[in-house]
Amino acid sequence: MKILDKYILRTFLTTAGMVFLVLISLRIVVDLFVNMDEFLKQENVVGDIVSYYGHQTLVYLIQLGGVIIVAAAAFSLARMNYTNELTAMLASGVSMHRVVWPIILCSMGLCAIIVANQELLVPRLVDKLVRDPDNVPGTKKFQLLFMNDSADSLWYAGECDPTEQTLNPTNDPNKDNVWIVLRDKNLEYSGLISGKKAVVSRYDRMSGWMLYGARISAKSWPNMPDTSGVFTRAGPDEFLKAAGKEVNGDLSAKANLTVEFPPIIEDGSSGLSIAVDSFWTAPPGPGEPRPGALKGNVEFQFTSPEGRIIGIFLADSAKWVEAGAYDSKWELANGRLFVPTDLGVNDMAIRRSGRWLDYMSTPQLTALLRMGKLANPDAVVLMRYIRMTDPINNLIMLLLGLPFILSRERNIKASAGLCVLIVLSFYCFIYVCRYIGLPPVWAAWLPILIFGPVAAVMLDSVKT
Repeated sequence: MKILDKYILRTFLTTAGMVFLVLISLRIVVDLFVNMDEFLKQENVVGDIVSYYGHQTLVYLIQLGGVIIVAAAAFSLARMNYTNELTAMLASGVSMHRVVWPIILCSMGLCAIIVANQELLVPRLVDKLVRDPDNVPGTKKFQLLFMNDSADSLWYAGECDPTEQTLNPTNDPNKDNVWIVLRDKNLEYSGLISGKKAVVSRYDRMSGWMLYGARISAKSWPNMPDTSGVFTRAGPDEFLKAAGKEVNGDLSAKANLTVEFPPIIEDGSSGLSIAVDSFWTAPPGPGEPRPGALKGNVEFQFTSPEGRIIGIFLADSAKWVEAGAYDSKWELANGRLFVPTDLGVNDMAIRRSGRWLDYMSTPQLTALLRMGKLANPDAVVLMRYIRMTDPINNLIMLLLGLPFILSRERNIKASAGLCVLIVLSFYCFIYVCRYIGLPPVWAAWLPILIFGPVAAVMLDSVKT
């Protein structure tokens, strides 16, 4: 690298740092002026302001990155022009193109930093970026209004407590507070899960929620299983048969029988499978049903026709209560319902924000599109294209502005005014294309197709 290159780069980077501080500070001051009342409601006002805008700076960098690059290049070249440094360079045989190439290459590096910030840092800090000014600690309770998870189930809760990681009763603790609408692959109603309270939990390497006072209902089930009992036709006789025991013979010589780790029992009528550490039974009395008890880790798992786990009833033990073909059940001790889902408290808080998609990385947007469960997939497709075109747009803005600053046919004020006008026109054209309903590909690439050749011609026309 030559001394001239080092001098130009040092001047450009120093100016870029100053412009960054000025524009980001101005952006923060304007936002702080609007939201100061919200911050004053908090206990730690200064700490909340620092935390909030410290994270928001990452977003401001994405929004203002192109403007910072153009302004830094314009100020650097304008200062060199004002001090006649450009004239000295031209007199020594250095062309204008040779002067601007270090700035263009360095601008490409700054664009790469902005892209890395968008793709790597922002997605990891999205829970901090979606916070409201009146809830910087993220402890404010909120209502969950029918948010879907990856299985297309709709979740509703009267109150979500981010601090306790719970869905709590709001008014009457005896009423259901958590509702999960189950839908099939065609997004049609297939069942409902309701409960009084839910806590974030993990079970058998699955993440989800543990519901208390819960029940499951489905269109084809005659009775609804709940945390007090699970209705099934798989009683003690089915456990004996599955364990390879004769229903009468194995119990004739002794009063009772305990089977350790019996096989999993299937009740195909409702997609139910039963797993337990040990099973106990004894000969029935005259005219009485066979008694039965499940001990250890009692698990009643319900599965949808598509093979998805709907919910798992867990209990410390269970007692068989026979009462007819469809009314017999296992009565649960300390029953609770585990519902597996990828929807956690952070996801609920993030997706309440209208801009949560803006903070996703390109691979996350691609994965979201592959799921095929978006109400407006074109918006996500456009956002993915924008991630590719934004760095190019930043460079085009730079190339559009440089010829006016390098011109020797007008004074510096007129050159600066024309530079601002052409850059502002390009900036407005970008957003017009995005919001007038064009197809995603055209909305993202049309500004480049039109202004890209114009920028190349304008830069080539600079007198060297």
